[in-house]
Amino acid sequence: SVLLSDMNYHLELRCRGAAAEAPAAPAAEELVAADAIGACPLCDQKMPLTEIADHIDAGCPPRAAAAPSPPRESRVLEDLRQGAS
Repeated sequence: SVLLSDMNYHLELRCRGAAAEAPAAPAAEELVAADAIGACPLCDQKMPLTEIADHIDAGCPPRAAAAPSPPRESRVLEDLRQGAS
């Protein structure tokens, strides 16, 4: 009985040590950059990876095209105009 309790004690220490040393696994969201872009595997539309699951759950609706950004020069001029007023 002493030998058995001694073995249990050592096994318990081993288990505790392994649990204490094991690093916590990162969440899936932490593995992907927040702004990472991917394609829906069903309809091949490009979108942020964080939105693909909801997109598929919604039945792969077409995404609204983003408005093209103005040329850099016009954005700089607009910023200057807003700062001057």
